[in-house]
Amino acid sequence: MRHYPSAAPMKGVHAKDEDLKFYNWNAAMNTKTKAGSQGICASGWRIPTDADWKKLEGYFYMSQAQQNKNNAYRGKEQAALLHEGSFNAELLGFYQDGEMKKVGEETYFVSSTSTSAGASAKDKDTTHFIGRKIAPVPILPKRFVLIKQSLPGVLAIGEVEVISNGVNVALHKSVQNSGANTYILDTSKTPSLSQTHTISTGNYTISTGNHANTKSSNIVDGTKLGFKSYSILNDGWVMIDLGSKYTINNIKIQDLTEGDVVTPAKGLVVFLSSESIDGNQTLQQLKDNPKVDIVGITALQFAANQGHEFLLSETELDLWRGDMLKTTKTSVRCLQDDTKPLIVPTKVENNIIINKPMEPIKFVNYASGGVNKWSISHQLPSGLVFDKQKGIISGTPTKILSRNKYVVTASNSHGSTQTGVYIAVLPILVDDIKISSTSDTLVIGESAQLHVTISPNDASNKKFSWEVDDKVSINQSTGEVTALKAGLSTIRAIAHNGIVVDEFEMLITDPHAVIFNKKSYKMILSEKTGRVWLDRNLGASEACKTLTDLNCYGDYYQWGRGKDGHQAMFPRRVGTLANSITPNNANFITNPGSETTDWVAHSVDDSGDSRTLAWSDTGVNDICPKGYSVPTFEELDHEYQRSTYTKLGFEKLGSEKHNSVFDTSNGSLPLAGFRDNRGIIRHIKTNRDKSFYWTRSVGDDNTKSIALALSNTDVQFSLDIVRTRGLQVRCIKDVSGPPIITPSVNKLHAYFGVNITPITFVNFGAPVTRWSIDGLPAGLKMNYTTGIISGTPIKLQPETLYTVTASNDFGVSSTVIRIAVMSVPVPVTSIQLTHNTKRLNDKNVLQIGEVVQISAGFTPNNATIQKVSWLLNSKNATIHTSKEGITTLKGVSEGAVVLSATSLDGSNVVSRLTIHVVDKAIVFNGRTYNTVTSPTTGRVWLDRNLDADRVCGSAIDPVCFGGLYQFGRSADGHQERSNGNSGLARTVTSNRASTITPSNDTIYGISSSIYDWTSADTKGYVRSNKLDSICPVGFSVPTMQEFKDEKIGLKATFDNFLKLPLAGKLDRANGNITNTRSSGRYWTSALVYDPKPEFITVTYHHWYNLWIATHDRIAVQIALRANSLSFTNARDSVSFEQDLPNHGLSVRCIKFKPAPPLPDWMIDWIALGKVILGIP
Repeated sequence: MRHYPSAAPMKGVHAKDEDLKFYNWNAAMNTKTKAGSQGICASGWRIPTDADWKKLEGYFYMSQAQQNKNNAYRGKEQAALLHEGSFNAELLGFYQDGEMKKVGEETYFVSSTSTSAGASAKDKDTTHFIGRKIAPVPILPKRFVLIKQSLPGVLAIGEVEVISNGVNVALHKSVQNSGANTYILDTSKTPSLSQTHTISTGNYTISTGNHANTKSSNIVDGTKLGFKSYSILNDGWVMIDLGSKYTINNIKIQDLTEGDVVTPAKGLVVFLSSESIDGNQTLQQLKDNPKVDIVGITALQFAANQGHEFLLSETELDLWRGDMLKTTKTSVRCLQDDTKPLIVPTKVENNIIINKPMEPIKFVNYASGGVNKWSISHQLPSGLVFDKQKGIISGTPTKILSRNKYVVTASNSHGSTQTGVYIAVLPILVDDIKISSTSDTLVIGESAQLHVTISPNDASNKKFSWEVDDKVSINQSTGEVTALKAGLSTIRAIAHNGIVVDEFEMLITDPHAVIFNKKSYKMILSEKTGRVWLDRNLGASEACKTLTDLNCYGDYYQWGRGKDGHQAMFPRRVGTLANSITPNNANFITNPGSETTDWVAHSVDDSGDSRTLAWSDTGVNDICPKGYSVPTFEELDHEYQRSTYTKLGFEKLGSEKHNSVFDTSNGSLPLAGFRDNRGIIRHIKTNRDKSFYWTRSVGDDNTKSIALALSNTDVQFSLDIVRTRGLQVRCIKDVSGPPIITPSVNKLHAYFGVNITPITFVNFGAPVTRWSIDGLPAGLKMNYTTGIISGTPIKLQPETLYTVTASNDFGVSSTVIRIAVMSVPVPVTSIQLTHNTKRLNDKNVLQIGEVVQISAGFTPNNATIQKVSWLLNSKNATIHTSKEGITTLKGVSEGAVVLSATSLDGSNVVSRLTIHVVDKAIVFNGRTYNTVTSPTTGRVWLDRNLDADRVCGSAIDPVCFGGLYQFGRSADGHQERSNGNSGLARTVTSNRASTITPSNDTIYGISSSIYDWTSADTKGYVRSNKLDSICPVGFSVPTMQEFKDEKIGLKATFDNFLKLPLAGKLDRANGNITNTRSSGRYWTSALVYDPKPEFITVTYHHWYNLWIATHDRIAVQIALRANSLSFTNARDSVSFEQDLPNHGLSVRCIKFKPAPPLPDWMIDWIALGKVILGIP
């Protein structure tokens, strides 16, 4: 370690190793004696004073009173924080009497404050300083155990054990509580289980009411008895007096258990003391009380273990302050000189709850300088305050607020520092939501009101939404639910704040379902007889899925007997015959071993006529729904197409039982067995192969009755079934009455433009003579003869109710259907129009008389309806649609037309295409040219310069200047002006191209000493032959004579029909475009075969007169020049010049002159020559 301020070795230092040294006071102070001296610390640092140590202890929440204690241990919590926290006070021991002591047990720290600092000279103590020591102290024996609330609520304490050397020393000891009453925890003094014993002034009871397995014991000997306050308390407490002082090893507290109810002993702070403790002190006062030790706090237990245990060691570290010998060599911690504050919040992210007190945010200053002033950046959330004296944010928020940053500034004389905290005020979340209704059953078409209760009542956001299945609809605003489809519907209420859900089940029944004895039956229609039957056996919970489905078996009735309970699966069986056909009991009447075949006594109803009538509709033993009866033999027999009735014991119908209404999946007669005359059900468990169904018809000898007998192989009638048996019953509807209609669908979601599946109606009643409906969506219609609804919807509409009515002379039947017309399942989201029109200047161009095809493509490509309607907004073109999605467009007259394609699936997606119809024009290199005819020669010219965007309106119009071409060079881009038609040229170079067809737009040969742009074709012959390639097909660069023939220049050039602009030229010397608006220069195709030379000036010095320069003009022979038309803005200035090919000049193209026709004699000679030569 380096010593400051001197690096020289010092006396009074013990070096255990290079990095670990111990110093006596003089060495640490570097011979200085003033408190706060630098000592051996680095520049800007100092040996801490006693006041500095107190300040540090205060940051760790040591009270002022504790800080001022001298020669005493006074801070276990602070010792632990210094040892285990970031201060990292290792137990390094100290050096004294020539040896290290207490290594691994204690540690000593120096301060720069002498014991007698501030005393008079005669009272000064020069041998001691006020130091700090962290050392273990034994846990002293304690007598009193205080258990105090830290949270408001019911004070509940179950068993309490205080263990010392393995013994519960709290057993049979007295307990005092905040009501000041004392109760001896002794079995002999515990109240009986049937009592409630008050142990205070009305605040507490011993919970000893009638609890299962509760022993007559007390709260500290393993029983589940204990304290419980009558009401909610804020700071209730109990204190156990152990009678003597004990070294306590651990303390156990159990939750209070009352039968199946557990009240947790949560938020209870445990204190120990050797003296009686005033439980009415606040928690902070108890923590600051030097005579009281805090053990810990109980927390809510989530595991099966409902106990709380605190383990106490034999020793614990404590922080000592007092006099230490200056000769003792201790550890040294340096303290930075007072600086600006360095503050850190106790919590950076703070999510607090509206209307709930927040946990205060404090700011710890880790710098040596204090804080003189606190401030905060801007207004805190409503309800919160900032203490500018202490730098604490606290309060109760009153308004929800999103996460915001607040910057806190701490200042002192050395400066200021800032830190940020984030505060979000969160809502009180919903933790429970409940749905209620006055009814849990609805018929399709009916509505009911649902209600929702939300907890807690002060939840910040009580909004919720409904979620339903397809069986119901619900009004999100009112909670009114409407039944749509039969079945069990699950309705959910979902809280927006808290993501809490409740479910409510509602049974939805068909409007034509038969509700009977809390069961919902459907009607099935026989195609053979037109009769209506119930879809399941009486008492069955559902229709059969298979012939051996237990859920569809139903009840077992004795013949002619009412629904009195005997038909249940497990009735009581008795052998006493009934004296009436309406016995007032639920006993199944048996007659085992008897010759009696009936369940009623002799002469009560031997013929069975009374019970035949009793089983008819409205009879005294009517077991079927209203309007239904137990079938007669004839009614049941007709379903199997029987035409004769023979009085035989068994009428065999054969195995063709699939010819009946009951063989459908909704109405199958199950093989449900039967109950014999002893009351035992047969053929139901193992051999499920037989069943019988009662008719209300009497057998051949009037002592027995007729039943339909089923097996897994055939169907037959048994004409002599004893009436004591319990058989199944299937009810049939009476024949007369109004129609009873039910739709093929109750709710139809139709799609725009798509044919619907026709809606039909099944009639379970008498025939319909009239059909009607109160409206239909556009495009649908009803057949008023059959009632069938069909068609194609042509307009979107939300779900709407329509009432269908069927009537006859006996009455009316109505049903409700819901129809919504929706967009198709896969709607068109966009339409892409593809076409083969020409593109010119980013426009679609169509010439007059030209025809173009436009096709519509759809996104997504699996869109349900891929059709469009075409619309044209102008008469400048005509449209013709040949097939779906394709049309043709023909140009008629000049102008812009807009073609629209609109999807036909109801989504109204539109795509538009703009096309410009132009007169017959020449489209070349992305531009449109027209032609002009010379009034002088009749020759045809382009109406503008090559690459010009329009015909000139004036000679100085830059938009009509066009490109500037080097002679014989193609339109490779070099000719374009980089800034419109009036700016600088493109990239230039003095190098010459190695070919006449460079593959870039660089302008070559730009130099006063270069005379061509390419090193190839030096004479220009090849370029001359290819010159016309820059013009449209059929056009060429004009010859000099063709320009002369037009007599350009006899008057102002722009007045000529060609309207040649003053477009300037590209200067070969520097690459600049010059003389725009003042001159024009146009290439001809004519080469100059004897080109004039170029003259250059040569400067040289004679050997005899070196200081005088001589200048001579020297002629340079030129290999190639071409003639050009040249003119200025002066009148009659037209001339022809010999221009070098690396200049850039304008080009105006002329149409080839047609060759004159051959004379007749030449044609004849050519024909004769072909014959002679054998040329066909």
